[in-house]
Amino acid sequence: GYRELDQVRIMQCDLARVRPPVSRELRMIKRTTQLMEKIDPAPKTWWEACVWGSLQRDVFTLFDKAQNRVVASASFWDMQPLSACWGMCAAGLFELYVDPPLRRRGYASYLLGESIRILRRRGVATIEAQTMGVNEAARAFYTKFGFTEIDRGILYRKDAAP
Repeated sequence: GYRELDQVRIMQCDLARVRPPVSRELRMIKRTTQLMEKIDPAPKTWWEACVWGSLQRDVFTLFDKAQNRVVASASFWDMQPLSACWGMCAAGLFELYVDPPLRRRGYASYLLGESIRILRRRGVATIEAQTMGVNEAARAFYTKFGFTEIDRGILYRKDAAP
């Protein structure tokens, strides 16, 4: 049979209410990095082409000027196929990555805050993200930005055959 493995938390953020955090730490990140954006990047793998090929994506990256490399990225997809019936423009955050040694230093906060500013200027009214229920750090991070849980899904796993 199947057993419940975890719950997927679906969270939304109304961009009209978001005020990205400001701190000395985030100002330092702004000085030492460059925000770059790639609209509808080419898929890197066959799987990515199958999953995201027909949807417009927007990838924001933080490029560390001193290390000459990307240290964080946030990937969004245009939710127009789903959000049209909501009467607003929405984007889905499907990947938020920070280089492991740099985690919990403000890079994700700075990157998401800047991404929100740009998307809001383009008319995006809401952002939706999903995270697993056991990922308390991600849920706390999204809550800090004003995301609220709007729905849940259940992840089932089939037990191995006896």
